Amino acid sequence: MATTAVLLGYGLFDTSNETYRGYVDGFIDFANSGNVERVVLCGGRTDPRRPLVSEAASMRDYMSGRLRGSIELRLEEESLTTMQNIEGAKRFVDLEDEIFVFCASAKLPKVAWCAMHYWLGMGRAEIAGAFISYFREHDNNHITAEMAGEVLSRGMTVRNIRFVPYAMWNDANSMLGNMATTLIEIEALYDRRLYDEAIGRARKKFGLAEPALNAQP
Repeated sequence: MATTAVLLGYGLFDTSNETYRGYVDGFIDFANSGNVERVVLCGGRTDPRRPLVSEAASMRDYMSGRLRGSIELRLEEESLTTMQNIEGAKRFVDLEDEIFVFCASAKLPKVAWCAMHYWLGMGRAEIAGAFISYFREHDNNHITAEMAGEVLSRGMTVRNIRFVPYAMWNDANSMLGNMATTLIEIEALYDRRLYDEAIGRARKKFGLAEPALNAQP
């Protein structure tokens, strides 16, 4: 079985950001030390000051000369949100492979839910059941917030996909904000209006212009 490793971006890569650099360096070490055959970097053009550079491309440039040369490198450059990261990466992953998805720990539940939705075609109840079953593998008697957090801090495996967390943010506001956006983005998977609104909010957050509407005949 081949191995694919997916890395989600969080803004244009900046070597002066020690947390971001540690996240990407850890991914590089993983890819170089294992039998990874394909790497997928996710992240669109989110900085209006550098409109031609995607998050994925900025990470690729840093990896140049650091990543083992035999690894196939693919870029997902259209996404503005986590759900779009996963949705867009689908065309680059072979779902028969062993897949590792690296992401911020605060976003792991959302990333895993989106992957089960987009990649595995699982329904809401099935996805919720997958979380419950995973927690019960660790404690069949009680599922508490503390236990769930401890379990997910070590990662999560669903079928052939392993989700690998990295502590990008630890302050209370960031954690609470990620909890809120997780709820919204998961619901947006099932509601096109909410999906479009989520993308619109992302564009506004990044200071990006709205895409031009097609001319009407």
